[in-house]
Parts: sequence; structure tokens; C-alpha cells
Amino acid sequence: MPPPGTEGTPPVGIAGRWLVVAHSVPSAPGNWVDKSGEPLMALPLTGGDPITLLRHADTSLVTAPDGSLLTVGGTDVGRWAVRRVTDTGPAPRRCRS
Repeated sequence: MPPPGTEGTPPVGIAGRWLVVAHSVPSAPGNWVDKSGEPLMALPLTGGDPITLLRHADTSLVTAPDGSLLTVGGTDVGRWAVRRVTDTGPAPRRCRS
């Protein structure tokens, strides 16, 4: 049995030098506090450790005309918004749109 959070095929997108992954399954199935979406992660295409962009995000990733990615999420359910993920160098940037 695979570890929690690794089943299925997650939605992915490219933001410059980053592979952005929207998890579609619970990373911790017994964690009832964090039920509002799953973490949005980014991995450098050249290798390295993943970083968390948003603690809670929807599984949708949409490529914007400028090459950035759009998703919906936030730090908690009270702070959800459309977010833009862009490549700004050493770490991708996320901002409210």
C-alpha cells in the first residue's frame, strides 16, 4: 500500500523552472483539522527539495497567458482566493490575484 498522499495522478503544471503539483488525495487522512484542500507543492526541474507554496489548495491548475499558473487556495478556509504562481528565481512566488 502506498503512503498517504501518493495515490493517483496529481494535477501538475510548469511555472518557469518549477514543476507545480496539486495533490488530489489527503496527505494525512486522519488529520481532520486540515480538510480544506491539499498542499500545493513546487519542485525545481533541475532537482532538489520540494517546497510548499500553499498549505491548502484546490486540485485545479490553469496556465495563464503569461505562462504563470492559476489556482485557488490559501492558508486556511477563511483566506482562499485565486492565486498566481510565477517563477521569480530561487523559489516560485505566489500572490493574490
